[in-house]
Amino acid sequence: MIVALLVTLLTLKIWIDKSQAVQSEIDKLEKLQSTLKKQNVEKQEKQNSLSPQEIQRAKDHEKIIASLNYPWNQIFGEIEQTQESGVAVLGFSHDQGSGASQLTAEALNTPAIIRYAKQLNGDNGDGRWYISNYQVQAQNLPQTVKANLLSK
Repeated sequence: MIVALLVTLLTLKIWIDKSQAVQSEIDKLEKLQSTLKKQNVEKQEKQNSLSPQEIQRAKDHEKIIASLNYPWNQIFGEIEQTQESGVAVLGFSHDQGSGASQLTAEALNTPAIIRYAKQLNGDNGDGRWYISNYQVQAQNLPQTVKANLLSK
């Protein structure tokens, strides 16, 4: 009977200690939530007090940060991994908003441009890259083909 009483008292002590620890964590959480709410209110008040020029500067700053965080390695990786001999990339442009890209390339003949577009699309042939237009440069010696390739 004494053993049972000791086990009960020990269990009660452990339960009280755990309850106090849980309550302590709840108090910490409530304090953090309160601090976060205060910070959000201060941030909102600061934003409301900004002049139109400061607001525009903040938006421009956010665009720059978004540009720096853009996955350029993925975009350039496709182009760098495509190795079609006889094709030179003359220009590249990319619209971050739409995710569309444009390549200007030059080759000795039209089939080389077509092979280059197929290689850009890779093995899966998803058709992301396509030739939007091309022009035979007859005035060049040797004659070349200049093409614009677009990505969807």
